[in-house]
Amino acid sequence: MTESTRPARRVLGDILVECRVVTQSQVEAALAEQRRSGKLFGEALLDLGFISEDDLGWALSAQLNVPYIDLNADMVDRGAVHLIGPEVMRRNQLLPLVRVGAALTIVMADPTNDEAVNDVENTTGMTVQISIASPRRVARIIEEILGPEERVHESSDILFREITRPYLVRKHDGPGRPNPLGVLFSTALQE
Repeated sequence: MTESTRPARRVLGDILVECRVVTQSQVEAALAEQRRSGKLFGEALLDLGFISEDDLGWALSAQLNVPYIDLNADMVDRGAVHLIGPEVMRRNQLLPLVRVGAALTIVMADPTNDEAVNDVENTTGMTVQISIASPRRVARIIEEILGPEERVHESSDILFREITRPYLVRKHDGPGRPNPLGVLFSTALQE
């Protein structure tokens, strides 16, 4: 379907006004905040305190014709977690919900992220169907299921101790004794 033949998307502000979640003046204030800050319209509404994440999720669901999920950890297909992999789930803020044959339903914080869908399809070799959930809830459940993200780095304290450890001069007939130059080097680095 080409862009010219796609049905026009309803405007998010109109959806929220029609559902009486916000007023027209709140929409105008959010549009002004969007112009000022460069944020997405939904982010502006959230930051101004006019809507909740759930309100935004339901409105995006209506706008994009994507199911909104009131997500909890029990809904996640734990067997499909390994198919996608922790890196892809964290990078794209998504979780697997249901596998049926060669189809995988995922829940995403951002259902407009086509690159994330392609990433999952390429990783799993499955056809992906999407749904949306609150970004905070998706992030919380990813951490709950995968554990906190491990940061790979070397502490400067560990490196410092390793570098400044006095080098030993080995005796042929017994244990080593500290090398005086190693001790001087260690002392100079510590100061």
